[in-house]
Amino acid sequence: DHQSGDPKSFPQYHYKDGRWHSGKGGVDRIFFNLPDLHARSEIDVLYFVEGEKDVERLRSLGHAATCCCQGAGQDFEDQHAAHLRELSPKRVVIIADRDDAGLKYAARFSWVCERLDIPFSVERGKVQALKSDVSDHLDAGYDLDQLESYDLEKLAADYPPPDTPTEVTGISATPYQLSPNA
Repeated sequence: DHQSGDPKSFPQYHYKDGRWHSGKGGVDRIFFNLPDLHARSEIDVLYFVEGEKDVERLRSLGHAATCCCQGAGQDFEDQHAAHLRELSPKRVVIIADRDDAGLKYAARFSWVCERLDIPFSVERGKVQALKSDVSDHLDAGYDLDQLESYDLEKLAADYPPPDTPTEVTGISATPYQLSPNA
């Protein structure tokens, strides 16, 4: 487990031709809990976290929360941006786990928010242990309003966006520079 230093793994399989095969098999990557998010009439704050455990914890407290499949190593694709645009939250709070992978994950998702012109912040829990997450923060007795803001300039400097333009659901731009497609 991640507490002992062993790497996490979440292998995925798909059923085809009467047997299980390794990999996703062309299945779209969507946000975890997407139907619940679509069922909401509006989303004031969407919490974006690293894993399903944290999503479920925040949902149990009545918050709109999601994450991507396959954990922090996940790249964001056009369909993620499309789902985010459809959900149209007023604000996104990205809660990074306390490790390098968590900050990289937060940086990649912040680029998507930036490209879609969705206000966002990057936060971390008060629990200082390596790999701690929002559930650890809540377990320690803290509330969500006690999360610590992460400096976005430091995030961009430590995890710079790609230099090449990317296509994001109707927007062709380098991160931090919006330019709608004609």
